Amino acid sequence: MNTVHLRCRNIATILLLSFALTFTSCHNDDIINDESQPEESQPTGRTVLAYVWGDVTGDSGILLSECQLDYINKMEAGWDDSYEGSLYVYIDPSPNFVQFDTPVLLKIKHDETQAIVSEIVKQYDKIEARGDINRYPEVQKDVRAIAPADSYGLMLFGHGSGVIPIGKSDDVHDNARGMGGDTEKFLENREIANLTLPDYEFIIMHACMMASVEVAFELRHKTKYYVASEISLSSVGWPWHENLPYLFTRPHADLSRFVIHSWEWLYRSLDESEKYATMSLIDTSQLDNLAKETKKALANSKVTMEDIKDVFLNKCHLTENYMDVGKGEEYFQKNFPYAQLDFVDFMRKTDAFTEDWFAAYNKACLIHQEGFMQDLKMYDVVNNNIESYYNGLTVYPIMALQNYSDSQKLKDYVNYAIRSYRLNQWYTACGFDLIEKTY
Repeated sequence: MNTVHLRCRNIATILLLSFALTFTSCHNDDIINDESQPEESQPTGRTVLAYVWGDVTGDSGILLSECQLDYINKMEAGWDDSYEGSLYVYIDPSPNFVQFDTPVLLKIKHDETQAIVSEIVKQYDKIEARGDINRYPEVQKDVRAIAPADSYGLMLFGHGSGVIPIGKSDDVHDNARGMGGDTEKFLENREIANLTLPDYEFIIMHACMMASVEVAFELRHKTKYYVASEISLSSVGWPWHENLPYLFTRPHADLSRFVIHSWEWLYRSLDESEKYATMSLIDTSQLDNLAKETKKALANSKVTMEDIKDVFLNKCHLTENYMDVGKGEEYFQKNFPYAQLDFVDFMRKTDAFTEDWFAAYNKACLIHQEGFMQDLKMYDVVNNNIESYYNGLTVYPIMALQNYSDSQKLKDYVNYAIRSYRLNQWYTACGFDLIEKTY
């Protein structure tokens, strides 16, 4: 009896095991064949996206694209698989170049040749005028889906002009640029802010004149840190073959050394006759307090629209006059509409500068680097103190110049730029609106 019972139990066990194995095998086959349920990537390290506007035609398109392809090539040379994260590059290439005939998303891999050999992760349809309004957020979402991470960084490459508007409206078509590729695809700074995904650890602007307090303020809820240049950025660019390690340090990116090393390398690389470079690191979490202190300082000093106009035309050195130390209306007209003022210089020249305001400024502007040709003295000497023309952030209170200029075309542009400026959050946050109301 014991033998019979044992055999029965063994047979029952074998049957149960067979059934279980058969069920499991069928179930696994269903999973393997179900392509609609891919295994999700797990967040790891830091994912950085470099978004490159290169679709510019003509001679300027060739120059811009050559530079940007060189930057990508440098990124390949500087990439190391030991970095804790990944670097993706989206480029909308100039039609002058044929390696990529449509926009592509690349995953950077190490290569020391002069060719671009990184993996093409995705190809995109060509975009028409203003198409970046859809493409820019689409690429950000694609990268976060492909390479989810516990930290994200964003770098924007292209033309730039800070808060100065595009200059294309019902009023006038001027040459002022927004951020991006050709004149049909520029995005205003507010558009960039609205279309940028949140939760970036840093945003780096590899473009001209983007260290603007107005632009940084628009982006303060999208990124913790902001890196940009007060003035035009030389096409030589920054050393992407050397500075990538700083972007992948843990627990946070070493942006301090990224800024210092990148600026020093660029400045040393420039010809003696064209030495000009600035670079700033901004803590955006401090910008609301800076706006509050600015509003208080301007009100306490009773700064008027006439004061601001006088500063614009006569007292401040324009930051884009980086090869010339002159001041005054002649110099203002020479480079207008590129007439940003250094923020600290603006506060000094309006007599609104206070130690409390400057303390708030220094908490926001963590690092600023600047250098110019040896014989250019980019500073004033006041009571034996050197007061620099370049301190990290620009400001552009264009509302003080309403109806400025004898030229109807320029007057139309100024008035259009004023209407655009009033839409910036900084305009009301810092109290410029209150000054204008009393004018």
